[in-house]
Amino acid sequence: MGIKITGLDKCIKMIDNYSKIINSKELYEYIAKESIKVINKYAKSKLDNSSNYISSNVYEISDKKIKISNEVKNSQGKYYSLIIEYGSGMYAEKPHFGDTKTFVESGYVYWLVPVEEGSDLESYGFEVVDINLGDGQVGSFYKVFGQEPKHIYTDAAKEIEKNLVNWTMQFIKQKLK
Repeated sequence: MGIKITGLDKCIKMIDNYSKIINSKELYEYIAKESIKVINKYAKSKLDNSSNYISSNVYEISDKKIKISNEVKNSQGKYYSLIIEYGSGMYAEKPHFGDTKTFVESGYVYWLVPVEEGSDLESYGFEVVDINLGDGQVGSFYKVFGQEPKHIYTDAAKEIEKNLVNWTMQFIKQKLK
């Protein structure tokens, strides 16, 4: 007397479908898009709503990895991401760009940025000071302070981690319908 099991072919096909869905580029794109929504939510809550940094995050998928970055740069071609995340000047939490660390070590709490024609930083609350440059020349400068860290990516990463399983399950349910 033998036991006969039927229907295993359907079970194997279902497992194969799950495997294809879990390893699909579509799933990674879905997770990347959901992650960017979370990052943008934190950016909107922590930055000036007119910031071009908000909604500028992009993703790249390669070898089953998701890379999310922000391509917004300042006028010198440097990315804002690290400055926004970790702060600058006296507020910086990690070693950072340029001579900013010098200001912290020397005790200065601001630095001077030359006023360029057409710039309008006064409307953002930066004070303009005139400084005698010698030989009868006077230069106008913005008095610029460091920026406090915003922790957009750090906070978003915690929320993304909490939602990862749910997003994956939602995607699988959509695909199996």
